[in-house]
Amino acid sequence: TLNHRLTNIRHDHLHHITSEIVKREPSFICIEDLNVKGMMKNRHLSKAVQQQGFYEFRRQMEYKSKWNNIQVIIADRFFPSSKLCSCCGKIKKDLKLSERIYKCECGNVVDRDLQAALNLKKYGEDAFVGHWNNGYNEQYTEFLWDVTTHECPKNHPGLKSSNVTYPYIT
Repeated sequence: TLNHRLTNIRHDHLHHITSEIVKREPSFICIEDLNVKGMMKNRHLSKAVQQQGFYEFRRQMEYKSKWNNIQVIIADRFFPSSKLCSCCGKIKKDLKLSERIYKCECGNVVDRDLQAALNLKKYGEDAFVGHWNNGYNEQYTEFLWDVTTHECPKNHPGLKSSNVTYPYIT
């Protein structure tokens, strides 16, 4: 049937994408821990979220990374990747999902998804450096975001510095 064929195409695409990411041999891979159950409750998003296969993507990234000795860093679901300015570090609490361009008071104007990618890259770099500096030898690292204040924990080395620049995305 058509639905079965479309499902197979999606699964094949997931395998190709995850394999391509791992083939680039990055030092680490940083992904968000999304609240998929909560997203499924939104009737406008539920069908699209269901078809994306977020769990399958994460599962494939984890096992393929493990095979290739690449560290997977999972950003906490309360980490404000889209709401955090990558230049000044200010959190824009009133950012709506419909706002696709992030505009900060410091003058930073950037696509919302690119903003999240830059923040996740910084999060992963900080976690990766902390992971190796502390002598851990684990495959997965999670830094927990303080969910009561929605701020970076005091002992967390990253996301506090200002004037962070990203000349290119690797």
